[in-house]
Amino acid sequence: MAQPATQPGTVKSEVLGEWLTDNGNQLTLLARPGTGYASVWLSNHGQPVKIGCALYAGGVVREVRWEGLWTEQTDAWKSQQRSHITALIAARHAGQPLAVLSWEVVNTSLAEPGGNGARAFWFGVCRYNVTPIREGPL
Repeated sequence: MAQPATQPGTVKSEVLGEWLTDNGNQLTLLARPGTGYASVWLSNHGQPVKIGCALYAGGVVREVRWEGLWTEQTDAWKSQQRSHITALIAARHAGQPLAVLSWEVVNTSLAEPGGNGARAFWFGVCRYNVTPIREGPL
């Protein structure tokens, strides 16, 4: 089960995942259950700063919006972050609780089941390996 988190200006949200950008910045995706809204937060010296949001329905991201100076990031950077956001929202919709997300570039767009409860999602040319984090004894 996802852990609730409270960020400035929000009601309790679920942490869908965290990842590091190529520059080493930690980003966190928080979602408000049942709303189709998720926010993207940057950890800036231990303080959360909202840098964007995603609108989604049925596990499909419809739009990602960036705030302030983050709108000036390169298209490649925005695309990479959108890929992370898309994979995390799809994993949540597929019923995965918390997940460890890794990705690799491949040249296909298929879906495949994984072993031990893991699932692989394919978006464009990136394959996202979603491995459930098991709670309690195995």
